Amino acid sequence: MSPVRAKDALGAFLRSRREALRPEDIGLRRGPHRRVGGLRREEVAELCGISADYVGRLERGTGPWPSSEVLGDETAYRGLARSAGYRWFLDPAGRDLYPARDHAANSRIQASLLRESLVRYGDGSFTAQVVAALLDQSDEFRSVWDRQEAGLRFPPEKHFEHPEVGGLELYCQTLVDGGSGQFLLVFTAAPGSESYGRLALLNVMGRQLLEAPAGSRPSS
Repeated sequence: MSPVRAKDALGAFLRSRREALRPEDIGLRRGPHRRVGGLRREEVAELCGISADYVGRLERGTGPWPSSEVLGDETAYRGLARSAGYRWFLDPAGRDLYPARDHAANSRIQASLLRESLVRYGDGSFTAQVVAALLDQSDEFRSVWDRQEAGLRFPPEKHFEHPEVGGLELYCQTLVDGGSGQFLLVFTAAPGSESYGRLALLNVMGRQLLEAPAGSRPSS
């Protein structure tokens, strides 16, 4: 896909997801005279710590390609590491954001999702390669795989341990684009909660990082 077409696809995806969200999904009150069915660009911009003009340019495909600070992009992973389940069992960093009390349940869910994907796509699939590698390299995966569990799902309430703001209790909504197979995860916190305040702090921190001169940003 050429860079221009990639921007167009990203813009269409972002626009469709913005229009699918409701104000109450992110803790906003719907006013009686509101004409917009989904979110306004200004509301998305406020959530992401970027300008409404930038959101508009991304949706139109006329802006620069978003930086890593704007997109939680996982396309840098290669090979079997493209699988979140593979990283969960074999890359310790894959668990850093999750409190230890959730690890056992998450492991069972990851195995269940891989089992369902294997049934759907078969022995010659990418999932089959992931499962084979995990059975060979992970004692924990073999243990949960042997439970033969299917149909497990992550709960909508998620807990995270952010390295800078601490614990977060968030509600996760998954928005799926059936045509492209892409999906968007939207995390929100209950208005007035401690997690809501910490998300606001992260918003400010992200805005400061984006606005800092290039030479003053920390290297990745």
